[in-house]
Amino acid sequence: MTELLWFCPVPRPYIVTQTFNQHPGYGKGTDFGGDNMPIHAMRNGRVAQKVNQYYYPGNPGSGYANWVVIDHGLHPDDGKIVVSYSCHLRSNIQVKVGDLVSTGQIIAYSDNTGMSTGPHLHSETRRGNVPFDWFKNIRYTVEEVNEMPPPVVTPEFPVLPVYEIMVGALNIRQRPGTTSKDVGDVYAGQKIPAMSATWLGGDLWVQIGYNQYIAAIYQGDIYAKLMQ
Repeated sequence: MTELLWFCPVPRPYIVTQTFNQHPGYGKGTDFGGDNMPIHAMRNGRVAQKVNQYYYPGNPGSGYANWVVIDHGLHPDDGKIVVSYSCHLRSNIQVKVGDLVSTGQIIAYSDNTGMSTGPHLHSETRRGNVPFDWFKNIRYTVEEVNEMPPPVVTPEFPVLPVYEIMVGALNIRQRPGTTSKDVGDVYAGQKIPAMSATWLGGDLWVQIGYNQYIAAIYQGDIYAKLMQ
């Protein structure tokens, strides 16, 4: 089995505040404590998602808040997509959707945004959308990561469709449906990239992030309009 190597996303010396096995539920990753730390891309890839719409003074939103997802290509063993998440970031994210990034490149800075009890980076990797523990294969030089055979090929992918919020405020739900947990809000005029869209009866629910959905069309009313 091919084990991918991962460049350390934060400067040394670092403090691990929560390990992969200590994380409950689905959002398993490694947490590094620290404020305003430069966050590095852990492998070559392409920015698949950038979310920084939810940071407002006094209202940091919920969940992962400001985050970046990098598509690292298809795993050589099974062809499943491998991605990394960098979460709870400052709003001044240094990359945009579609950017090619290099191992070690600074992509953002750590913060205390979202559902966070202190400033830190939540660093998560998924293979076929299933989290795995990348930390056991951590490396500290770009050369070690980039020279690992076989190379992971970063595929092209379409630009994410964008929805514009049409109402004053709109709840973000943890799952499609109004009975699901309310985990944040979006506001009129915000333009939000959408990962997917799902019809639930006559209602259109749009996934805008990790366990985050909005009702674009609900009971015949349009709350968010597709822009592209």
